[in-house]
Amino acid sequence: MKILVVSGYSNSGKTCVAELLLDSWKKKGLKIASIKNVHTPKFQMDIPNTDSWRHARAGSEVVGVRSGKGNVLFLYNEISLEEQIDFVHHISNCDILLLEGFRDQVKYPQILCIKDREDIVAQWNDKIIAISGIASEPNEFYKERPMINNFVNTDQLIEFVNTFLEI
Repeated sequence: MKILVVSGYSNSGKTCVAELLLDSWKKKGLKIASIKNVHTPKFQMDIPNTDSWRHARAGSEVVGVRSGKGNVLFLYNEISLEEQIDFVHHISNCDILLLEGFRDQVKYPQILCIKDREDIVAQWNDKIIAISGIASEPNEFYKERPMINNFVNTDQLIEFVNTFLEI
């Protein structure tokens, strides 16, 4: 399983890049999975007063919901990212796992999304393979990494990532 991180500050274009890549991989027939890291304190795992919410409130650390539209597992106990990656790989046997929002995860290759040039310096690490987002300009490089604006050069970004991941 190949793993790619899309990192950056809030509103830097991470989800747009993630959607672009996930959609292109799905069209190629690849099995894909994604994990989104959420930092907002207002985030809510489940909908209050539903049966699954009531199960969790009563003490269940894992609540599963199954329907004709899909399946959901709410894990209310703390697990590491590596444990979550292993779990996703085990249940999905996916070709690619995209991690969105894991700024501090420097173990896997990353696309850094930026709102302005200062974002690069503040978040730089050696696992960054490309820079994208609204402040990236075509045909520019930072520390030999290409800057590819995902809103302007979508095909170029997809091709670069696919070449890097060898897919």
